[in-house]
Amino acid sequence: MTISDSEFIIVNKLLFQKLVTVFCAILDAASMSNNWILIDRTRPSESSTTAELLLECAIRQTNQRPSIIVIESMERFSSFNSTASKNHLKDLQNLAAVSNPITSDGSFKSPDVHIVPLPYVTDDYHDHETFHDKELPCEPLKEHIRKDTGEVANKRKWMYHYSQTTFSSGTHYIFLESAAGAEAFPLHTFGPLGFVAAHGGTLSYKRLRARISQGRPLVMLHQTGGATQAFASLHRALTATTSHRKAAEQVLREIDLFSGEQVSPLPALRTLCPLH
Repeated sequence: MTISDSEFIIVNKLLFQKLVTVFCAILDAASMSNNWILIDRTRPSESSTTAELLLECAIRQTNQRPSIIVIESMERFSSFNSTASKNHLKDLQNLAAVSNPITSDGSFKSPDVHIVPLPYVTDDYHDHETFHDKELPCEPLKEHIRKDTGEVANKRKWMYHYSQTTFSSGTHYIFLESAAGAEAFPLHTFGPLGFVAAHGGTLSYKRLRARISQGRPLVMLHQTGGATQAFASLHRALTATTSHRKAAEQVLREIDLFSGEQVSPLPALRTLCPLH
């Protein structure tokens, strides 16, 4: 069966909206259970631009707004050479210069409010073709470089422009000097940490494999393709109720592998259950 370009666009938009609807459900669940959503951008290879953009799209379509904690590394911005990133970093540095620490009793030394303008709107990133001819604002990750061309695929270029500034839809922000500081940041003191995963490519596979081997709490959204689809189908094959034990070859035949191509980063959201 073949479909026309117009039909393909309609199907693509429908699938995108269904993913956004799933993220709306995640926001609703997090809000009702008083869980927090964590956006950690301190290490680029560990964050998911796809998940973050879908989350921002979902925020616009639901009235539920759980606490969204954004952790940033000021050092991360030094890897970008774009005007947008430099201006955003300057805004953050100006904010830091006039900020005062909160005292032990929770009071401020100054009641002044300083506003940092939003660096982008989500509509800017709804069409990846907009970024095909734009120069990347930083060096690409090696996992994103195609072996056949030595370049980043056009469909990935938007990710680098999206991540050149801070995630704009957080409710709380933590800015660390460097990624090294993030290693020592006590996330575990906030509460248990878990993950929601969907789709995914090379980097996603590495993250997903590590979290499974570490026994981290994980929800995999089946039928979303990519690395998550493979692991979810493997889990289903291993846990299916049968009268006999399956051979390894049979289990492997039941894994859903749609493509060997490197695909978009894994939409993996971190959720935190805060201490009460």
